[in-house]
Parts: sequence; C-alpha cells; structure tokens
Amino acid sequence: MAKIIVVSTDCPYPANHGGRLDILMRLELLSSTGHDVDLIVTYKEEIDEASKQYLERICKNVYYAQRLGMIRSAFNDMLKFLPLQVKSRSRLREIKLNKKYDYVLCESEYVYSIL
Repeated sequence: MAKIIVVSTDCPYPANHGGRLDILMRLELLSSTGHDVDLIVTYKEEIDEASKQYLERICKNVYYAQRLGMIRSAFNDMLKFLPLQVKSRSRLREIKLNKKYDYVLCESEYVYSIL
C-alpha cells in the first residue's frame, strides 16, 4: 500500500467542526484501507493528550508544529509579503522527514512550506 503524509492546518481531533471532521474522516479511511499514513498537525493552542493518543492510533507517525502568534507572524519575514496564514505556519520547514512518501496531501495552500 501507499505511504502517505497528510499536512493539516489544524488538529483534526476532536472533530468539532466541518474542516476537522473532513480531515479526520480522510485519515481514518486511508488508515483503514491499509495505507501507511503519517500526519503533520499545525496548532495554535496546546493539544490535549487524549487527542494525541487518538491520532497516534490511526496514524503511523504524528508530527506537531506550533503556529506562530499573529504579532510574531506579522514581523517574521516582513519583507516577503506572504499571507499571515502562511507565515504563521512557517515552523513546518523545521520538521525533518526521514521517509519518502508516495503522496503528500496538503489540506490547504497554507501548508505548502512543508514541500
């Protein structure tokens, strides 16, 4: 089966709104059909242990990248004229992936810096 990495703009669990539910259902489906699924989560608020444990049950590896706050994002890379959503997720560049993937699923254009 395929090796897939999903890059999420938010923690998909708990799935308390449509965007999270969409991502969570996709993760569960890919995992249940035998694919090796890794997940990268960007987050603003700290993620509780129960949520982390749930994600680690359905994904082979889960990586976390905390988003920068709005003020820090605004001053970070000021001259690059990037949208705030992209700047706040700049820590994605710091994640070192040691695998090759068949597919990369970016849940939004905001997370393209992982590429």
